[in-house]
Amino acid sequence: MDALLQSPESDEKYDVVERQKSSYNPMYSYVLPKGDSKHYSHQFADMYFLRLAKLKPSVEAIADSDWDDFEIAGEKAQRVERVLDVRQGQLCWVAGTVFIDMPLKPNILEDIAQDHWISGPPSRKSYYSSDSGFQVMLEDESGRLRLTGAMLQSTILVTGVIMAVLGTENANGDFEVLDIRLPDLPRQPQRWERDDAAQALNGKMNVDRANTEGNKVALVSGIGISGKNSDSLSLSLLTEYLLGEALSGEEQPSASQISRLIIAGCSLADEIASTLITPAQEPGRKAVQKKYGYDATAFNAAPITSLDEFLAELLPSLPITIMAGENDPANASLPQQPIHNAMFPRSRNYASSAPPAGDPNKQEPGWFDSVTNPWEGDVEGWRFMGNSGQPVNDIFKYVEFGGEDGQGTEGRLEVIESILRWRCAAPTAPDTLWCYPFQEKDQFVIEECPHLFFVGNQPKFDTAIVEGPMGQQVRLIAVPKFSETGEVVVVNTETLEDIQEATASEPLTLEQEYSMQKSWRHDSDKLTFIVCHPLQKINHSAVVKTGIDDTASTMVGDVNLFLSKPEDVVENGKDVGVVGELELMIAERDEQRKGYGRVALITFLHFIQRHEHTVLMEFSKGASHFTYFRAKIGQENHRSLGLFEGLGFVKTSEEPNYFGEWELRRKGFQRETLQEMMERHGIEAYCELPYQPPDRVAKSMKTNSTASG
Repeated sequence: MDALLQSPESDEKYDVVERQKSSYNPMYSYVLPKGDSKHYSHQFADMYFLRLAKLKPSVEAIADSDWDDFEIAGEKAQRVERVLDVRQGQLCWVAGTVFIDMPLKPNILEDIAQDHWISGPPSRKSYYSSDSGFQVMLEDESGRLRLTGAMLQSTILVTGVIMAVLGTENANGDFEVLDIRLPDLPRQPQRWERDDAAQALNGKMNVDRANTEGNKVALVSGIGISGKNSDSLSLSLLTEYLLGEALSGEEQPSASQISRLIIAGCSLADEIASTLITPAQEPGRKAVQKKYGYDATAFNAAPITSLDEFLAELLPSLPITIMAGENDPANASLPQQPIHNAMFPRSRNYASSAPPAGDPNKQEPGWFDSVTNPWEGDVEGWRFMGNSGQPVNDIFKYVEFGGEDGQGTEGRLEVIESILRWRCAAPTAPDTLWCYPFQEKDQFVIEECPHLFFVGNQPKFDTAIVEGPMGQQVRLIAVPKFSETGEVVVVNTETLEDIQEATASEPLTLEQEYSMQKSWRHDSDKLTFIVCHPLQKINHSAVVKTGIDDTASTMVGDVNLFLSKPEDVVENGKDVGVVGELELMIAERDEQRKGYGRVALITFLHFIQRHEHTVLMEFSKGASHFTYFRAKIGQENHRSLGLFEGLGFVKTSEEPNYFGEWELRRKGFQRETLQEMMERHGIEAYCELPYQPPDRVAKSMKTNSTASG
């Protein structure tokens, strides 16, 4: 801020900051036919058959591999070709399409029978109801099979998912499901694979590829421009951040590393359409004849004009990819086609050129690229895929954690991950999500696994990495609404690991990092340690050297303790103790499976046991003991589950919760028990050493340990 308030000096020279170049190779997977080739008169049922035909071989291959040796009481599981070939009492497995019958879900046949088609009923915010039963069925071209079993309660399922089920048919004709298999992640292309293939076809290879180290891509969604004066401040802040105008000269190079902006839908506010009042509705005015489908006297051009001005201000410096969204001027059904360039009289000068002979694959991408929703393409060699939020929001109407309004904030990443493992970008289309009736190919089927999968217009920012059966790794990002949160997500395109949640902010400096760690140390309800490589020489006179022993190259993760009062114990004026929730992360993949996690956790517990009284007293004056320690672990994280169970933690339930997490608990640790654990796992020494930050005033304690081997 001080740098921005300095008076200009005429003799002072400034370095010219140039924006990093962007490697951009979009795909046109969701572009619909043009003109007479586009038909809406076909049956939507064909989409389900196309989807099943495409994904059934993949899910059957997985099921056959996993269940080949499965048997109960000497009976081996047999594969059944069609769902109607299942026989009562036979242990078997079969693949098909999920259909969920929910009483609150819209039914077009019922609407027609009850004359609701005259004026469409308002859409429901949620189809789920705890007091109304729903049925899960598996169908194929032969018929339907009703499913039952506890496995269905712990798995996220919606209509349109292709899966295989293992079990047996009971006396009621229901299929008791014992296990489920999904298509899972498809093949993932190598970085630059598509770009290099295009170069090879043209008879040349790009050996001297442009250096993209440090490049970043900014993701934003839900800008929500309404054309009102209230938009000015937020748009100005976003513009100044992306252009580096709100940053000092030292910080501007970091803004120049943003090589592309991706806008994930809902650029216009959702109240625009509802606030339009036609002259026929206004008292004292007569209706006028509409032209081109709307009344020009009632049309408000301010929102789209403001959007065009916002884009035009950025485009000379920053290339932009803009997707259509639920509130934008594009077709309502998926896949939404690009917002027409006629909507952007100023920005279209930077737009993509028209494809020759209508072939979108031969289109040369421009500085300004208006694309479909969903969309996929290669950015800096990585495969990006994303949508503007409609598929995820529609799925939340099916599930309990979606809430009564279908807008729940928890479980978003689980649903986003499920979309990938289902290999379907919009599984609930066409059942409850409007879409185009594909006839030759279901374009929503995901044929290649992306490296980064983003979903726009979500309630809050969230991110995770998921892995596939063939070593695929995908970065998942829930992009929040900018109009509600003021947040932009910035991705480091060199690693896809440096995800930054920002509102015109930049990564912390080393001094700021120390300051943040100092504030964490003074927070009474949490305790955190950075896990580093052990020192070469450890004794009680050793000192942890700032900038040497704690550099980024020595850090491998962190371990945390969060303190709270037990929720399941009534106080009644008595000391009920404190719950300690443990979290452990070994962030660097190269440092995983080397025992650092186990050593860090055991050492951390040793520290807590030695300083239990101090830790508890800082949290609550009357606290005298830990009631229990707990950890919450994803059901697929088998390594962490094994680690905590090996230390005596026990699962609190027979099934994971709705978010797919196990909760494990263990009562307090005795010093003898921890000492035995240290010896059993080869921890040679434990000591506490002084640690001095750069200001040489604040002091803290750093725990170090070494393990044999």
